[in-house]
Amino acid sequence: MTMRAPAATGTGRGAPGRTFPRLCPSLRPAQTTTRTAAAGSSSPSSPSSSPPSSAPSSTARTQPTQQRSVPRAVYLDDAPAARALVEWSHEVGISGLGNKVKPATFAGLRGLASAVSPGGAEEGDILLSVPRAVAITLPPKRRCPEGVPSGWWERDAPWYARLGALLLLEKRRAAAAAAKGGGDQGGDQGDGGRPLMGPYLSTLPASFSEMPYFWTDTQLEELRYPPLQAAVREQRREWRRIHEAWEQEAARGDGGGGGGGGGGGASAFVPSLAELEWAMSAVRSRTFSGPYVASTLASRGRLAGLVGVLAVGSAVLGGADGESLGRAVGAAAAAAVFNVLYEVILSNKLRQYVLCPAVDLLNHDSRAGSEATYDYFRDSFSVAAGLGGAAVGRQVFGSYGAQSNDSFAQYYGFVEADNPADAYVLTRLAERAGEVIGLEAGALVTPARRAALAAAGLLGGGGGGGGGGGGSGSGALDDVKVTREGFPAATLHALRYLLAEAAAPTAAGTGMPVSAFEAGGGADDEARLASVLAAVVRRELVALGPTTAEEDLVELDGGGGGGSGFASGAGGTAKASGRRAAAAAAAAGGAGGSAARRLALGFRAEKKKVLGACLDRLTRPKD
Repeated sequence: MTMRAPAATGTGRGAPGRTFPRLCPSLRPAQTTTRTAAAGSSSPSSPSSSPPSSAPSSTARTQPTQQRSVPRAVYLDDAPAARALVEWSHEVGISGLGNKVKPATFAGLRGLASAVSPGGAEEGDILLSVPRAVAITLPPKRRCPEGVPSGWWERDAPWYARLGALLLLEKRRAAAAAAKGGGDQGGDQGDGGRPLMGPYLSTLPASFSEMPYFWTDTQLEELRYPPLQAAVREQRREWRRIHEAWEQEAARGDGGGGGGGGGGGASAFVPSLAELEWAMSAVRSRTFSGPYVASTLASRGRLAGLVGVLAVGSAVLGGADGESLGRAVGAAAAAAVFNVLYEVILSNKLRQYVLCPAVDLLNHDSRAGSEATYDYFRDSFSVAAGLGGAAVGRQVFGSYGAQSNDSFAQYYGFVEADNPADAYVLTRLAERAGEVIGLEAGALVTPARRAALAAAGLLGGGGGGGGGGGGSGSGALDDVKVTREGFPAATLHALRYLLAEAAAPTAAGTGMPVSAFEAGGGADDEARLASVLAAVVRRELVALGPTTAEEDLVELDGGGGGGSGFASGAGGTAKASGRRAAAAAAAAGGAGGSAARRLALGFRAEKKKVLGACLDRLTRPKD
């Protein structure tokens, strides 16, 4: 089953960005193209034989596009944290880490490098497998753990806050075990038999200062992109509300530990705002989500076996003949098949969220990477070599799913260059179009026109101000996602109608229904529509700054041309660009301020590229 980074929605109450492939690698539907973990497309550079003694401060998470050379893998064999992680992985049953893939850096970006020798891994070979019992998981209907206020867990906490609470509990367990005598390794068991996770936790970033959530207001203004600025401010309000709710529930004596109303007699711990922000940032930037399977194949097999024994035993004790005994065996077999099929079908309706050690080291590349896979038959998460295999010393990538750079910047702290899923969100389009043709704010969408658009299903459910209010309504005319290919068909439909009505010789308008404008009109009308939209796009490009995207890339590259990636790797989890980040984190270096500027500059450059491509299509001569 494909696990994908949970897709960001609003402040994050929806699903996150990374997901799990189908049932297991061997059972992918033939008609479905499932990308598997890949290791770039150029010939590999040989890995360094003298790794540094400690991991770099930057933990940027993605890799190059249009790179002049493939970054060389520097294995972190001698880095204490990486070495402890590999040793711990062997103790807890993780296979592949340390022999098939190794923690490494690539021009300052930390990730996973293929270590399969001498010839590398073949396509489809499993490089990494992590038992589900080792991961921190949040299944549906997860009961409130002891120490967390149950009222907060059930009413106030979105998925990422609950998983963040589980992460903080694991940190407390590991710290308590270490204080008792260093019992911090995988061989030691904590509550419920789960391995203690100290070595894994020590590899998590100490801070996430590269993420816009932690920027100053001045740094946030550097984005020059109101939709993301508004989303970050709303995220701040939401996260602080989540922390306040925890404090309030804990003050009532609610200590959790049962999932029901009262606290079960235990007292809840109360993390500081900074601690909870850290945990939620770790979760938002490292979690995979995917179908939830409640029980393993082994447990289902035991249940089916019990059914079979009871069925056959009942037939024998009842003096059944051969035919009856055969029916009993057939019923048992049917029960076994039903149990497995029921689990598979049910898993498509339920989701789980997972912090998976080692797998969360995969850097993002939307073109070359793959999703992590949940293997139902082995009850583990795995990563396989993709097309062309994985040569020794090459980075192994994973895809976090089709997300825009708005999401990547906000929740991961990086920008992917030439991101195929990127879009520019344009607000108040009707108002902007009205300004282009010389109308006062709100004059293009009169009450009558708004009613007509709403009746045609082009304004969504919101409406919005009109007349003198300046609003354009919602739906096809607000929060419009502009891509390299242009504007959505619904937006073009609505604007054809509005521009025709505004150009009508009398106040009565054209007298034509909105549906008449769905298809393209005459050449002059379409040219006017393209001209208005082109003017709107040009104004947006001006708002993004006086430089071109190419000039921004030159500045990012230190004046050397060609463009590097846009990770903001000041000690956090910036994950750079999936295709251009040759040395992004290393170049970022320095103070958080310069890292924030680099990310903002790279973000603006990518938005300029989206708008530039759209403008080219709008102004291209028609055949």
